[in-house]
Amino acid sequence: MTQRSKAIYRDGKLELRNPCDLPQGAEVDVLIVSEGVIPPEETDPSRRRQLVAELVERMRAQPLSPAAPRLTRDDLHDRR
Repeated sequence: MTQRSKAIYRDGKLELRNPCDLPQGAEVDVLIVSEGVIPPEETDPSRRRQLVAELVERMRAQPLSPAAPRLTRDDLHDRR
């Protein structure tokens, strides 16, 4: 069963904003997605351009094989 809810972090605990339909003591998996923006570690624009160029070059140097399997959405997402 999948339910989505927003939560607020207070005093070391996540407080759900909406009630959920779970039995007491139920264990759940939690994925935390922060809405805050993390600033880049490198702030110099010319250095950032250089880093992006290096990353693109490394990606081009190791392309995916044409014989690589084509993954479906179900292959990419954990479906339990």
